[in-house]
Amino acid sequence: MNEACGAVSMAPRLRYSGVLLDSVVGSLRSASSVPGPDAERGAVSAALETALVVRGAAGRVTGVDGIVSELPAPVQAARTASARLHSVMPGCSRALSEASACLGSVVFDSASITRARLDFGRSGREAERIMRRASGLACAAPAGQSWWR
Repeated sequence: MNEACGAVSMAPRLRYSGVLLDSVVGSLRSASSVPGPDAERGAVSAALETALVVRGAAGRVTGVDGIVSELPAPVQAARTASARLHSVMPGCSRALSEASACLGSVVFDSASITRARLDFGRSGREAERIMRRASGLACAAPAGQSWWR
């Protein structure tokens, strides 16, 4: 596959992922302002923070090369957040999972096109850092608000 063809086929998936992430962020913002058990609120708030990180990373992508440098860790973090959210908000968890699967396919395609090597160990460590930060910010943020944009 040539690079121009691959870049074109990835653009709709990036846009679709953005639509899904916007929906997830909206749902999580609404849910985070509703009183509930601390564990559930924590999962919702941490998922919100993570979804915002993923959305921001996807928004910073400027070309096929940028995909491999910006998205692997946020995609892994989104998968973890989706799993933690499943029992609290299954529909939102599915949408976040779909967005991460879509973005993950874009990462693999861009790595194939550019012949980039994906370092899953590094991405995993960065994803853990994102999740720790999201959990910490979720605990410190006022209900219904986020420390991310």
